[in-house]
Amino acid sequence: MKILNHIYKNYIVINTMFIKGIYEYYNYKKNKSPNRIYKKTSLLKNIYNLYTDPSKITNNIYIGNLVNARDFYKLNELDVGLIVNCTLEIPNYFPEYLEYINVKITDVEGENIYKYLDTTVKKINDFIIKNPTKKVLVHCFAGASRSVSIVLGYLIKYKKMSFYDAIHLCKEKRDMVNVNIDFCNQLKQFEKLNE
Repeated sequence: MKILNHIYKNYIVINTMFIKGIYEYYNYKKNKSPNRIYKKTSLLKNIYNLYTDPSKITNNIYIGNLVNARDFYKLNELDVGLIVNCTLEIPNYFPEYLEYINVKITDVEGENIYKYLDTTVKKINDFIIKNPTKKVLVHCFAGASRSVSIVLGYLIKYKKMSFYDAIHLCKEKRDMVNVNIDFCNQLKQFEKLNE
């Protein structure tokens, strides 16, 4: 079984890189790469990060990547009941088995995540209240910026954390966290609204 899981995970990573390559090829001229809160990582490190398991941020919330969102066995093992898909390019893989929230957003300069924060984090909180034993996976492509921003919004609003405490917690639990600076500025506004 472990060999099959390993083969399956390799297939997902290779397929993921292919999908991302096509997406980037068709969109690279239109999109400006955003500034990040931390320095950029190498391509090899980014590929390695696709093999990581989802990161447990709270008792009910995990941050993950595309590979995690496609790994039905891991989702089942973690007892995930809700997936928050923070992408335009990635489909909902298991809608017949899991609930989904879609945050259709790209990770580019000037993108507005603020308009999604309040309603998305409320839906996450409502799900957790109704399903206290189930888990929530919040994912984007790499699990570094878009998904992290949504989780930061949740921590700010429902755990009453400051932006800086929330991002420190996420970075401590998920090393590859590297949020778009525009998202950081919008999260600081969201923090002021929820003080």
